[in-house]
Amino acid sequence: QGKTTFNFYEATLSTESPERISSISVYPNPSSGMVQIASESAVKSVVVYDLQGKPVISSSENSFSISALSSGVYLMLISTENGLHKQTIVKH
Repeated sequence: QGKTTFNFYEATLSTESPERISSISVYPNPSSGMVQIASESAVKSVVVYDLQGKPVISSSENSFSISALSSGVYLMLISTENGLHKQTIVKH
């Protein structure tokens, strides 16, 4: 009969120099009008996408209106000095 051998190795998962990820808050969420973005680093741009991936709002401000959008879930890509951040927002 065949013989099965399993080898186990001890491994450690670590990060030598963890990078601090800047915190971003989007409020109110859900919203029906104005949306605010609070970020530790400067917001360069915001693009809101529908669930099909189509951009529906583009802004370079920390606050903008989503009142023209249909009710539903949207994905926001927020570009800051520290990189790109994804956030979902619900329009009711």
